[in-house]
Amino acid sequence: MFFRRCGILFIALVLAAGCASEVIEPLVTVEAPTRPAVLQVGLSDSLSAFEPIFYECATDIGVLVETLPWRMLRNQPKDVFVVYGEGGKVLTEQVYQIGTSPLVMIVHPDNPVNAFSQNDLLRMYQGEITDWRDLSPLSSYGGEMAVWGYMPGSELQDAFAEEIFTANLQGAWNVAPDPAALVDQVAQDALAAGFVPVWAVTSSVRVVPLVDLTFEALPLLAIWEQMPDAAQQAWLVCVQSELPQAEE
Repeated sequence: MFFRRCGILFIALVLAAGCASEVIEPLVTVEAPTRPAVLQVGLSDSLSAFEPIFYECATDIGVLVETLPWRMLRNQPKDVFVVYGEGGKVLTEQVYQIGTSPLVMIVHPDNPVNAFSQNDLLRMYQGEITDWRDLSPLSSYGGEMAVWGYMPGSELQDAFAEEIFTANLQGAWNVAPDPAALVDQVAQDALAAGFVPVWAVTSSVRVVPLVDLTFEALPLLAIWEQMPDAAQQAWLVCVQSELPQAEE
């Protein structure tokens, strides 16, 4: 009996030891930190002044902005394009209007011209008027005009041509890379004139009224390649809140 009990006890101890050696500790899953996908933004160079906004609003997503002329930008692989003046676009679930702003004509503050007509603008940009006296024969203010615009085929130049009702505006004008640069040129030259979106106007230039036409508010559009997700939509709402909105 003693040996039987000892044998049973010995077997029990062996089994207990064997079971103890087979205990499997629970696995601890360590997740690698997720890296948010970077939103690739193509920004038209006419809107380059707003580039900081796109980064400031990126609190929950990564953003990388590339600024190029629209004619070059539209061929780039981007998640979203932000452009100005593409009024022919139909608003859909992938095309959002996030701002509006009209164009305005500007001159140097010393220039006394009090208004431009549609015909004035056509003749100025087609090179038919070269001196301020040709525009206002009775004015003592004269000198060779320095007419400023943008690269032919850019959305700003095309939008201006549509605003003055000509589909084929051809002539010789000085080319500015963007609205801010055009404002600087006009501010430095008393004989200069040009057009910019109203958001670009500073106190260094003067806006000239139009007498027989009105420049319509043009849209700022966000054109998505695919439907934006919730985080991207939140980013877009933030951007929209910081962009110019024309008064109704």
